[in-house]
Amino acid sequence: LKRGSSEAEEDDRGSTKRHIVVDALGSKRAFALNLLYGSIRLSNDDCINAVAELDPDGKRLISNLPRLGTLYNLVQRNDELASIEHAALHAGVLAKATSASVSTRVKDAQIELDGLSDLMVGLIERARRPRAKVRALWLVATVRDHAAEITGQIRNFEAAARCVADSTALKKIMCVVLSITNFVNHGSEHGNKCGVRLAALAKLQTTRTTKVETTCKNLLQFVVRHAGVPAADLKKEIPPSVLRTVHTGATRAAISHGIDQLRSERDEAVAERGVLSREATTQAPGVDARRVAFSATAAARMANLVADVDDELGGLDTSFADMDTMVDDTLRYYGEPLDVGGGEAVDWFRTLDTFIGQFDAEYSEWLDHLARRERREQLARKKLAREQILQNEQPNELDPVGSSTATGLMQPPTSPTSDAAHNPRPFELSENIRKSLKEFDRLVDDAARGALSLAEEHQIIICAQCKACNASTTPGAYTNGPDHSWYCADCWYEFSFHNTDWKDSFGEETVPVISNE
Repeated sequence: LKRGSSEAEEDDRGSTKRHIVVDALGSKRAFALNLLYGSIRLSNDDCINAVAELDPDGKRLISNLPRLGTLYNLVQRNDELASIEHAALHAGVLAKATSASVSTRVKDAQIELDGLSDLMVGLIERARRPRAKVRALWLVATVRDHAAEITGQIRNFEAAARCVADSTALKKIMCVVLSITNFVNHGSEHGNKCGVRLAALAKLQTTRTTKVETTCKNLLQFVVRHAGVPAADLKKEIPPSVLRTVHTGATRAAISHGIDQLRSERDEAVAERGVLSREATTQAPGVDARRVAFSATAAARMANLVADVDDELGGLDTSFADMDTMVDDTLRYYGEPLDVGGGEAVDWFRTLDTFIGQFDAEYSEWLDHLARRERREQLARKKLAREQILQNEQPNELDPVGSSTATGLMQPPTSPTSDAAHNPRPFELSENIRKSLKEFDRLVDDAARGALSLAEEHQIIICAQCKACNASTTPGAYTNGPDHSWYCADCWYEFSFHNTDWKDSFGEETVPVISNE
């Protein structure tokens, strides 16, 4: 604070500067105002003229919000301005005009003021009602930012109401919930209802079943499985982020209060415009003509500022009315009571956001349940098919001579008087059985040789696909490829089930090592 430090040095040298602000407000408050005064970085004359003329070019105050905010804090209290004016009158710096209740600067006063006191006295004497003018400048400088913020809040409500109103997935879920409610409450006063409130959706997950053997743990899981609505479709139609921006932001009452606050500040600017207009048209004797012209210019400038604010407020009023009607229509469509303050609409969107999260969680659990069941069924089918393949490959075609059965057991003769009943022929093997047995023996020998040769090279023959089975305990086959890899029967069947040509690439088959017994 260069200005404050230099003045302090002058005071130490015995300067005669008068501290009007210290006399009026005390040293503690004057010190705080001096800190603000040091950050303005604008000469006192330029600052006073900008306030008195309402910054006609907009370059000194309106375009510099930090400077305007500092000045706003300096003159925000009328009681402090009145105390400073009273101290200036008592010190002889100001004098009351004879034709009006305003103070004028005493030209021949031999009193030098410090920087802060000179600024405050100059604002009181030249700007007249500096607080009203600075507030009007602040309103004009910030009205667009406030309007943009309020417009964003209005659009959040509109987007949430539009998503809920256009959602077909939510309507299907509500229909299922209504059907369940009427079924459960059949025969009571709560049954045969034509609608259900959204608050009922929050109770679905807490309504649990009493049967242990059922797959639905709560009523929401039952709704998920029978509504036929994927959670992704529900979240696409009603994005949770849209609902969250509404129920975590301002309510409709808060938005309306913000618009009313802007309108209140606009009314203060209109009142100041009226005062300036009356000062510009006064015909009282002894009035300075330059002040009359100055007031007329300030009144015209204030009228332009008020017109700009009216344009922003008009758009906000229209947007808020449309949003309010849209939200009320959505609440009315789902049977919710219309609220006056706007708080229940926020709670309504919060309940819906919570329900969508619960629905998504239960739907994910339902998909996991279906995947586990499909996996169990797939494993059962693979096991059954594997058992059938192994059973068909076993050589059990033992057929006695002259028998037409394929059971492998010798059948008794049809006639008890035949010679075969007393002299049965010895058990013989057919030609097909002999070929099958020879092929089986060759298969066992080749498997044993292959297992021994690969065991010497790789120690343990492990399935190249599952990395779990080995040739000593599990049936399988070697490939004809250059790597001569071995695959267990499970992986062999699984691949050949999807691709019939895959089996042709296999060469030598293996079986587990069987003991001599």
